[in-house]
Amino acid sequence: MKGLASSLIQAFAIYCCVPVGVYAGEIELNRKWKLYEINGRNQSDLRRNLNAKGPINPDSGKRFDARTDWKLGWEYKYEKGPKKFYRLSSHTVTVTATIYFPKWADMESGNPLAQRLWLVYIHKLKRHEEGHVELAQRAGQVLSDRLSQLGTFKTRIEIEEAIKKKAQEVTRIHQALHQDYDRRTNHGKSQGARFP
Repeated sequence: MKGLASSLIQAFAIYCCVPVGVYAGEIELNRKWKLYEINGRNQSDLRRNLNAKGPINPDSGKRFDARTDWKLGWEYKYEKGPKKFYRLSSHTVTVTATIYFPKWADMESGNPLAQRLWLVYIHKLKRHEEGHVELAQRAGQVLSDRLSQLGTFKTRIEIEEAIKKKAQEVTRIHQALHQDYDRRTNHGKSQGARFP
C-alpha cells in the first residue's frame, strides 16, 4: 500500500509541472452543501440517526456521516492555425463538489454535553470534507494545466478526443488520491472527526 501512495504522489507531482509560456485556462469551483437532518437528545440518539441516515458511499455500499462527491466539467474554444491544424485557444474547467453533511435539527433540546461534543465533531468533520474539496480543486488545476499543454491536431474530432482522454486520466488519478486520503485519515477519524 505504501508503494501505491508513493506512485500516486509521483504521478501527481508530474502532473503539476507546467512549462513556461503556456496559457492558463480559468477554473471555477461550485461547492454545494446538501444537509440531511438528524434528531435526538443525547449522543446515543445522534449516533443511531447518523448510522441510519448518513450518505451511502456508492463504491462500498457503506454509510458514512458525511461524503463529498466531485466531478470535472470543461468548456473550450479552438481555432484553426495557418497550417490548418486545430489548437485550443481558451478553456474553462469547472469543479463541482457536493458535500452531504448532517444537521442536528432539534439541537436546542439536546443535553448540554451532547451539544458541546457535537459542535467539536461537526467542526472536525467539516475540515475533513474540505480536504476532499481541496483535492477536487487540485484535479481541476491539473486538468487545466494538461489542456494548456495540448499541441495541434489535424481534425476537430482528434482535439476533442484528446481533451476527453486528459480528463479521464486526471479523474482516475484523483479518484485514487481521494481514496488514499480517506484511508490515511480513516475517513476523518484520525483528524478528530469521531462521534461520540
